[in-house]
Amino acid sequence: MFSQKSTVLEKQSLKGPLSTYKKLWGEKGSQTTFFRENIPLEPVDFTETSTRLGIKEIFTSEKVCTQMRGSFNCNMVYRQTKVVPDILVYSDENHDVLQPLGEPGRDLGGGDKMKASHLMVVTSGDNCPITLNEMLPTTAEENADTVMRHNLLISALTALQKNHPISKCGARVIAKAKGMGCLETMGIREFMARQISSFSPEFLEGTPGYKLLNEDNTDIAQSTEKDILGLINTTFNQEGVVARTFIQGPDNCSQLLSHIHGFLLPQETPFVHYCLLGDNYISVEDIFIAKGVKFAKEDEGEKEEGEDGRIVDRVKEKRPSLCEMICGSSGDEDEDEGLTRQLTASVQEVSVF
Repeated sequence: MFSQKSTVLEKQSLKGPLSTYKKLWGEKGSQTTFFRENIPLEPVDFTETSTRLGIKEIFTSEKVCTQMRGSFNCNMVYRQTKVVPDILVYSDENHDVLQPLGEPGRDLGGGDKMKASHLMVVTSGDNCPITLNEMLPTTAEENADTVMRHNLLISALTALQKNHPISKCGARVIAKAKGMGCLETMGIREFMARQISSFSPEFLEGTPGYKLLNEDNTDIAQSTEKDILGLINTTFNQEGVVARTFIQGPDNCSQLLSHIHGFLLPQETPFVHYCLLGDNYISVEDIFIAKGVKFAKEDEGEKEEGEDGRIVDRVKEKRPSLCEMICGSSGDEDEDEGLTRQLTASVQEVSVF
Protein backbone atom coordinates (compact mmCIF):
# COMPACT_ATOMS: atom_id res chain seq x y z
CA MET A 1 0.00 0.00 0.00
CA PHE A 2 2.61 2.54 1.07
CA SER A 3 5.97 2.44 -0.67
CA GLN A 4 9.00 3.18 1.47
CA LYS A 5 10.10 5.51 -1.35
CA SER A 6 6.93 7.55 -1.04
CA THR A 7 7.15 11.07 0.40
CA VAL A 8 3.40 11.44 0.90
CA LEU A 9 1.32 9.46 3.40
CA GLU A 10 -2.42 9.66 2.90
CA LYS A 11 -4.87 8.49 5.52
CA GLN A 12 -8.63 8.36 5.22
CA SER A 13 -10.39 11.51 6.38
CA LEU A 14 -12.08 11.19 9.75
CA LYS A 15 -14.84 13.66 8.98
CA GLY A 16 -17.24 10.93 7.82
CA PRO A 17 -16.81 8.74 10.93
CA LEU A 18 -16.94 11.80 13.19
CA SER A 19 -20.23 12.83 11.60
CA THR A 20 -21.62 9.32 12.09
CA TYR A 21 -20.64 9.28 15.76
CA LYS A 22 -22.14 12.75 16.23
CA LYS A 23 -25.49 11.40 15.03
CA LEU A 24 -25.19 8.33 17.27
CA TRP A 25 -24.32 10.51 20.27
CA GLY A 26 -27.41 12.64 19.64
CA GLU A 27 -28.56 14.87 22.50
CA LYS A 28 -26.52 13.29 25.29
CA GLY A 29 -24.77 16.57 26.07
CA SER A 30 -21.11 16.88 27.01
CA GLN A 31 -19.11 13.71 27.46
CA THR A 32 -17.91 14.93 30.85
CA THR A 33 -21.41 15.40 32.26
CA PHE A 34 -22.57 12.13 30.72
CA PHE A 35 -19.58 10.24 32.13
CA ARG A 36 -19.79 11.71 35.64
CA GLU A 37 -23.53 11.03 35.85
CA ASN A 38 -23.68 7.55 34.31
CA ILE A 39 -20.40 5.62 34.53
CA PRO A 40 -20.19 3.84 37.90
CA LEU A 41 -17.00 3.58 39.89
CA GLU A 42 -18.36 0.52 41.68
CA PRO A 43 -17.75 -2.91 40.08
CA VAL A 44 -21.35 -3.53 38.98
CA ASP A 45 -23.08 -5.04 35.95
CA PHE A 46 -23.45 -2.29 33.34
CA THR A 47 -25.65 -4.15 30.84
CA GLU A 48 -29.02 -2.57 31.59
CA THR A 49 -27.61 0.94 31.88
CA SER A 50 -25.61 0.57 28.67
CA THR A 51 -28.71 -0.51 26.76
CA ARG A 52 -30.91 2.22 28.24
CA LEU A 53 -28.39 4.95 27.44
CA GLY A 54 -27.68 3.74 23.90
CA ILE A 55 -24.00 3.10 24.62
CA LYS A 56 -24.14 -0.32 22.95
CA GLU A 57 -25.06 1.39 19.68
CA ILE A 58 -21.85 3.43 19.85
CA PHE A 59 -19.30 1.05 21.37
CA THR A 60 -19.89 -1.86 19.01
CA SER A 61 -16.74 -3.94 19.47
CA GLU A 62 -17.19 -7.55 20.55
CA LYS A 63 -14.54 -6.76 23.18
CA VAL A 64 -17.00 -4.57 25.12
CA CYS A 65 -18.08 -6.57 28.18
CA THR A 66 -20.84 -4.93 30.20
CA GLN A 67 -21.30 -7.88 32.56
CA MET A 68 -18.91 -8.47 35.44
CA ARG A 69 -16.44 -11.24 34.68
CA GLY A 70 -14.59 -11.54 37.91
CA SER A 71 -13.29 -8.00 38.52
CA PHE A 72 -13.42 -7.05 34.82
CA ASN A 73 -15.90 -5.25 32.61
CA CYS A 74 -16.01 -2.23 30.31
CA ASN A 75 -15.46 0.17 33.23
CA MET A 76 -12.38 -1.60 34.60
CA VAL A 77 -9.90 1.03 33.41
CA TYR A 78 -11.96 3.79 35.04
CA ARG A 79 -11.96 1.93 38.37
CA GLN A 80 -8.25 1.40 38.15
CA THR A 81 -7.49 5.09 37.76
CA LYS A 82 -8.17 5.32 41.50
CA VAL A 83 -5.23 3.11 42.49
CA VAL A 84 -1.50 3.43 41.91
CA PRO A 85 -0.51 2.17 38.44
CA ASP A 86 1.99 -0.67 38.48
CA ILE A 87 4.34 1.02 35.99
CA LEU A 88 3.90 4.74 36.59
CA VAL A 89 6.31 7.06 34.78
CA TYR A 90 4.74 10.55 34.66
CA SER A 91 1.84 12.50 36.14
CA ASP A 92 0.19 15.84 36.60
CA GLU A 93 -2.67 16.93 38.85
CA ASN A 94 -5.36 15.09 36.88
CA HIS A 95 -3.63 12.50 34.68
CA ASP A 96 -1.27 9.53 34.94
CA VAL A 97 1.12 8.22 32.28
CA LEU A 98 1.93 4.55 32.64
CA GLN A 99 2.96 1.49 30.73
CA PRO A 100 -0.04 -0.82 30.21
CA LEU A 101 0.08 -4.36 31.47
CA GLY A 102 -0.47 -7.37 29.21
CA GLU A 103 1.92 -7.10 26.27
CA PRO A 104 2.83 -3.46 25.63
CA GLY A 105 3.79 -2.70 22.04
CA ARG A 106 2.19 -5.88 20.70
CA ASP A 107 0.52 -4.08 17.79
CA LEU A 108 3.83 -2.75 16.49
CA GLY A 109 4.44 -6.25 15.11
CA GLY A 110 6.99 -8.98 15.63
CA GLY A 111 10.62 -7.94 15.80
CA ASP A 112 9.98 -4.26 16.43
CA LYS A 113 12.59 -2.72 18.72
CA MET A 114 10.35 0.08 20.07
CA LYS A 115 7.75 -2.03 21.93
CA ALA A 116 8.95 -0.88 25.34
CA SER A 117 8.15 2.71 24.35
CA HIS A 118 4.39 1.97 24.54
CA LEU A 119 2.84 4.24 27.17
CA MET A 120 -0.74 5.25 27.98
CA VAL A 121 -2.28 8.34 29.59
CA VAL A 122 -5.52 8.23 31.59
CA THR A 123 -7.61 10.75 33.51
CA SER A 124 -7.47 10.21 37.27
CA GLY A 125 -8.85 13.52 38.59
CA ASP A 126 -12.41 13.94 39.87
CA ASN A 127 -12.90 17.61 38.95
CA CYS A 128 -11.67 17.87 35.38
CA PRO A 129 -12.97 17.03 31.90
CA ILE A 130 -13.33 13.30 31.27
CA THR A 131 -14.31 11.59 28.03
CA LEU A 132 -15.37 8.21 26.72
CA ASN A 133 -13.72 8.50 23.31
CA GLU A 134 -12.28 11.30 21.19
CA MET A 135 -14.24 10.15 18.11
CA LEU A 136 -17.41 11.33 19.87
CA PRO A 137 -18.44 15.01 20.01
CA THR A 138 -16.32 17.05 22.41
CA THR A 139 -16.60 20.49 24.00
CA ALA A 140 -13.87 23.13 23.88
CA GLU A 141 -12.86 22.20 27.43
CA GLU A 142 -12.69 18.50 26.53
CA ASN A 143 -10.62 19.30 23.45
CA ALA A 144 -8.22 21.33 25.58
CA ASP A 145 -7.92 18.42 28.01
CA THR A 146 -7.21 16.01 25.14
CA VAL A 147 -4.44 18.32 23.92
CA MET A 148 -3.11 18.37 27.49
CA ARG A 149 -3.09 14.56 27.68
CA HIS A 150 -1.49 14.31 24.23
CA ASN A 151 1.25 16.72 25.32
CA LEU A 152 1.72 14.99 28.69
CA LEU A 153 2.26 11.68 26.91
CA ILE A 154 4.88 13.24 24.66
CA SER A 155 6.52 14.84 27.70
CA ALA A 156 6.67 11.41 29.36
CA LEU A 157 8.33 9.87 26.31
CA THR A 158 10.76 12.80 26.24
CA ALA A 159 11.53 12.34 29.95
CA LEU A 160 12.40 8.69 29.28
CA GLN A 161 14.58 9.66 26.32
CA LYS A 162 16.45 12.16 28.47
CA ASN A 163 16.20 9.98 31.60
CA HIS A 164 14.93 12.82 33.75
CA PRO A 165 15.13 12.34 37.51
CA ILE A 166 12.00 11.22 39.34
CA SER A 167 11.77 14.71 40.83
CA LYS A 168 10.78 16.09 37.39
CA CYS A 169 8.15 13.44 36.60
CA GLY A 170 5.22 14.50 38.77
CA ALA A 171 3.95 14.32 42.33
CA ARG A 172 2.38 10.87 42.11
CA VAL A 173 5.57 9.42 40.63
CA ILE A 174 7.55 10.98 43.47
CA ALA A 175 5.11 9.56 46.04
CA LYS A 176 5.27 6.04 44.59
CA ALA A 177 9.05 6.17 44.38
CA LYS A 178 9.29 7.28 48.00
CA GLY A 179 7.06 4.37 49.01
CA MET A 180 9.45 2.00 47.21
CA GLY A 181 12.50 3.49 48.91
CA CYS A 182 13.79 5.25 45.77
CA LEU A 183 15.45 8.67 45.85
CA GLU A 184 14.03 11.52 43.79
CA THR A 185 17.40 11.76 42.04
CA MET A 186 16.95 8.30 40.49
CA GLY A 187 16.44 8.41 36.72
CA ILE A 188 12.95 7.62 35.46
CA ARG A 189 14.35 4.74 33.37
CA GLU A 190 15.86 3.18 36.47
CA PHE A 191 12.58 3.64 38.34
CA MET A 192 10.65 2.04 35.47
CA ALA A 193 12.99 -0.94 35.61
CA ARG A 194 12.69 -1.09 39.41
CA GLN A 195 8.88 -1.26 39.18
CA ILE A 196 8.94 -4.04 36.57
CA SER A 197 11.58 -6.07 38.39
CA SER A 198 9.44 -5.99 41.56
CA PHE A 199 6.68 -8.07 39.92
CA SER A 200 6.33 -11.59 41.28
CA PRO A 201 6.13 -14.63 38.96
CA GLU A 202 2.49 -15.00 40.00
CA PHE A 203 1.78 -11.41 38.96
CA LEU A 204 3.57 -11.80 35.62
CA GLU A 205 1.74 -15.03 34.78
CA GLY A 206 -1.67 -13.97 36.09
CA THR A 207 -4.41 -11.82 34.57
CA PRO A 208 -3.72 -9.52 32.87
CA GLY A 209 -0.08 -10.45 33.46
CA TYR A 210 2.87 -8.65 31.91
CA LYS A 211 5.39 -9.35 29.16
CA LEU A 212 8.34 -7.17 28.22
CA LEU A 213 9.42 -8.27 24.75
CA ASN A 214 12.75 -7.41 23.17
CA GLU A 215 13.47 -7.17 19.44
CA ASP A 216 13.71 -10.99 19.23
CA ASN A 217 10.26 -11.30 20.85
CA THR A 218 11.82 -12.81 23.97
CA ASP A 219 10.03 -11.94 27.19
CA ILE A 220 12.57 -10.57 29.67
CA ALA A 221 10.11 -9.45 32.36
CA GLN A 222 11.41 -12.18 34.70
CA SER A 223 15.03 -11.26 34.07
CA THR A 224 17.18 -9.17 36.37
CA GLU A 225 16.63 -5.48 36.93
CA LYS A 226 19.87 -4.88 35.05
CA ASP A 227 18.59 -6.73 31.97
CA ILE A 228 15.26 -4.91 32.11
CA LEU A 229 17.04 -1.57 32.35
CA GLY A 230 19.22 -2.59 29.44
CA LEU A 231 16.17 -3.01 27.20
CA ILE A 232 14.68 0.27 28.42
CA ASN A 233 17.98 2.03 27.66
CA THR A 234 18.20 0.44 24.21
CA THR A 235 14.65 1.56 23.43
CA PHE A 236 14.88 5.12 24.61
CA ASN A 237 18.41 5.67 23.26
CA GLN A 238 17.18 5.00 19.71
CA GLU A 239 17.81 7.87 17.33
CA GLY A 240 15.63 8.92 14.43
CA VAL A 241 12.34 8.31 16.24
CA VAL A 242 9.34 10.55 16.85
CA ALA A 243 6.55 10.44 19.42
CA ARG A 244 3.08 9.63 18.06
CA THR A 245 -0.22 9.32 19.94
CA PHE A 246 -3.27 7.18 19.11
CA ILE A 247 -6.64 6.06 20.42
CA GLN A 248 -8.84 3.09 19.61
CA GLY A 249 -12.21 4.11 18.18
CA PRO A 250 -15.57 3.07 19.70
CA ASP A 251 -15.75 0.21 17.19
CA ASN A 252 -12.47 -1.25 18.41
CA CYS A 253 -12.25 -0.44 22.10
CA SER A 254 -13.29 -2.47 25.14
CA GLN A 255 -13.27 0.37 27.67
CA LEU A 256 -15.55 3.36 28.20
CA LEU A 257 -12.84 5.65 29.58
CA SER A 258 -10.70 7.40 27.01
CA HIS A 259 -7.07 6.30 27.14
CA ILE A 260 -4.49 7.66 24.70
CA HIS A 261 -1.62 5.42 23.62
CA GLY A 262 1.84 6.74 22.78
CA PHE A 263 4.78 5.20 20.93
CA LEU A 264 8.17 6.22 19.61
CA LEU A 265 8.12 5.40 15.89
CA PRO A 266 10.83 5.63 13.22
CA GLN A 267 10.96 9.21 12.02
CA GLU A 268 11.53 8.53 8.34
CA THR A 269 9.13 5.62 7.86
CA PRO A 270 6.11 6.32 10.08
CA PHE A 271 3.77 5.06 7.35
CA VAL A 272 4.97 1.50 7.94
CA HIS A 273 3.72 1.74 11.50
CA TYR A 274 0.52 3.46 10.45
CA CYS A 275 -0.16 0.32 8.41
CA LEU A 276 0.59 -1.94 11.38
CA LEU A 277 -1.40 0.18 13.83
CA GLY A 278 -4.14 1.18 11.41
CA ASP A 279 -6.43 -1.76 12.12
CA ASN A 280 -6.54 -0.92 15.82
CA TYR A 281 -5.63 2.73 16.28
CA ILE A 282 -6.51 6.25 15.11
CA SER A 283 -3.96 9.07 15.20
CA VAL A 284 -4.84 11.72 17.78
CA GLU A 285 -3.31 14.39 15.57
CA ASP A 286 -5.62 13.37 12.72
CA ILE A 287 -8.60 13.73 15.07
CA PHE A 288 -7.40 17.20 16.04
CA ILE A 289 -7.07 18.17 12.38
CA ALA A 290 -10.50 16.84 11.44
CA LYS A 291 -12.11 18.64 14.41
CA GLY A 292 -10.16 21.84 13.83
CA VAL A 293 -8.51 21.66 17.25
CA LYS A 294 -5.40 23.80 17.60
CA PHE A 295 -2.34 22.00 18.95
CA ALA A 296 1.45 22.18 18.77
CA LYS A 297 2.20 19.92 15.83
CA GLU A 298 5.40 17.90 15.94
CA ASP A 299 5.80 18.49 12.19
CA GLU A 300 4.38 22.00 11.95
CA GLY A 301 2.71 22.56 8.62
CA GLU A 302 3.26 19.05 7.32
CA LYS A 303 -0.28 17.75 7.86
CA GLU A 304 -3.31 19.15 6.11
CA GLU A 305 -6.64 18.06 4.76
CA GLY A 306 -6.49 17.71 0.99
CA GLU A 307 -9.13 18.79 -1.50
CA ASP A 308 -10.50 15.24 -1.68
CA GLY A 309 -11.05 15.17 2.11
CA ARG A 310 -8.05 12.95 2.87
CA ILE A 311 -5.42 13.71 5.48
CA VAL A 312 -2.04 14.24 3.85
CA ASP A 313 1.18 13.85 5.84
CA ARG A 314 4.03 15.42 3.92
CA VAL A 315 7.57 14.33 4.75
CA LYS A 316 10.03 17.18 4.43
CA GLU A 317 13.42 16.69 2.84
CA LYS A 318 15.05 18.45 5.78
CA ARG A 319 13.83 17.26 9.17
CA PRO A 320 14.01 19.22 12.45
CA SER A 321 16.06 17.84 15.32
CA LEU A 322 14.65 15.13 17.57
CA CYS A 323 14.16 17.63 20.39
CA GLU A 324 12.29 19.98 18.07
CA MET A 325 10.17 17.10 16.76
CA ILE A 326 9.11 16.02 20.25
CA CYS A 327 9.37 19.13 22.42
CA GLY A 328 8.54 21.80 19.87
CA SER A 329 11.78 23.55 20.89
CA SER A 330 15.48 23.34 20.18
CA GLY A 331 16.40 24.07 23.77
CA ASP A 332 16.65 21.88 26.85
CA GLU A 333 13.37 22.82 28.56
CA ASP A 334 11.92 20.30 30.98
CA GLU A 335 8.83 19.26 30.44
CA ASP A 336 -8.09 -2.64 26.19
CA GLU A 337 -8.30 -4.64 24.58
CA GLY A 338 -9.86 -7.13 26.99
CA LEU A 339 -7.87 -7.89 30.06
CA THR A 340 -4.53 -7.15 28.46
CA ARG A 341 -5.25 -3.41 28.45
CA GLN A 342 -5.79 -3.09 32.19
CA LEU A 343 -3.88 -0.31 33.85
CA THR A 344 -2.82 -2.07 36.99
CA ALA A 345 -3.39 -4.97 39.31
CA SER A 346 -2.42 -2.89 42.30
CA VAL A 347 -4.74 -2.70 45.29
CA GLN A 348 -2.99 0.21 47.00
CA GLU A 349 -5.45 3.09 46.98
CA VAL A 350 -4.19 6.67 46.80
CA SER A 351 -5.66 10.14 46.59
CA VAL A 352 -6.32 11.27 43.05
CA PHE A 353 -5.26 14.82 43.86
